[in-house]
Amino acid sequence: MEDERKLPARRAALEDLQQHWGTRYLVSVNALLGDDDDQWTAVRLDGSGDVISAQSPGELRAAIRRDYGDRPVVIRER
Repeated sequence: MEDERKLPARRAALEDLQQHWGTRYLVSVNALLGDDDDQWTAVRLDGSGDVISAQSPGELRAAIRRDYGDRPVVIRER
């Protein structure tokens, strides 16, 4: 079973990513498989449905920055 002492750090990392990128990406983590199997994801909120995946919050942050730098997420008003 997963070490529960790591949950606060994982939660803090998720909240930080959501705070910085949550208006442009839906950020989540699947931590059910254990410490070595985390799957961090960010889905663009511009309707493209593009998904970015990583194995750590740091890797996901770097991937989001690259993605946003290459193609900024534009949210269209309806």
